[in-house]
Amino acid sequence: MPTNTPEYARRYRETHQAELAEYGRRYRQAHKEQFAEYGRRAREKHREHLATYHREWYASNKERIREQRRAARNADPNKFRDAHRCYRETHLEEQREASRAYHKRHPEVATASWHRRRAKLQNAAGFFGADDEAGLWTLQKGRCWWCRGKLSDSYHRDHRIPLSRGGSNDPSNIVLACARCNLSKASKLPEEWCGRLF
Repeated sequence: MPTNTPEYARRYRETHQAELAEYGRRYRQAHKEQFAEYGRRAREKHREHLATYHREWYASNKERIREQRRAARNADPNKFRDAHRCYRETHLEEQREASRAYHKRHPEVATASWHRRRAKLQNAAGFFGADDEAGLWTLQKGRCWWCRGKLSDSYHRDHRIPLSRGGSNDPSNIVLACARCNLSKASKLPEEWCGRLF
């Protein structure tokens, strides 16, 4: 059989797989820099296409990826904790800047996070998130729970029974209030304050 035909090439690859694989490994190892440079140029040239492909692939495989990550974390939690800590330490300023930018774009998330931290420090039960806050706004029709005045953009989230008095961080214990009412009430119970009761 002639050696310059596709059929010959196919048979040769099939019968010399191990040799060809070893040759490829040695070649890539000896030309590591050239391969790295080629990869960089290719990624740069096709950046938009790759970004679109990765976004679509991630969106269609989101649950599978999350499950794999959960399984990997559960299999070796110390490894992931150490890696996360190491990344934070070496990218501290970048993470702070990204966090500031995110919280500026999503103030309701930042506020809910701050409330959760306060509740955690007080060992208070319950979870209050940004979705709960949106629900309260609708329920209260954008008005202060205590004085019924119209809420401005700088409204407060008030624990009806303060955390310092044993209140929870559950949505059932949180209302939206104007700054004047919340600051006036402070750490008082509703019945100790002159605002309206439950």
